Amino acid sequence: MRLVFLKFNKPRQFDYKPLYYDPKKEEQEQRLNRADDSPDGSSVVKEKIREKWHGDADDSRRKKARNGMLIYVLIVLMLLYIIFFT
Repeated sequence: MRLVFLKFNKPRQFDYKPLYYDPKKEEQEQRLNRADDSPDGSSVVKEKIREKWHGDADDSRRKKARNGMLIYVLIVLMLLYIIFFT
């Protein structure tokens, strides 16, 4: 038989799991699940929406932004030319 004078218990582990409920996210997941289950070709519709959101529209915005920046740079250069060389 073993004699133990000092018994040290292990500390309890911290095990907190926060509960978070996002009703908007839950509703969105339900809509997506319903759309996946429906046989009416909703995956085709989803793909078209993705293309519109992430495809050509994004490129056209970048082109417009580049063109706008180019115009501003040209105007500044013309003003600097007029100020310093006239």
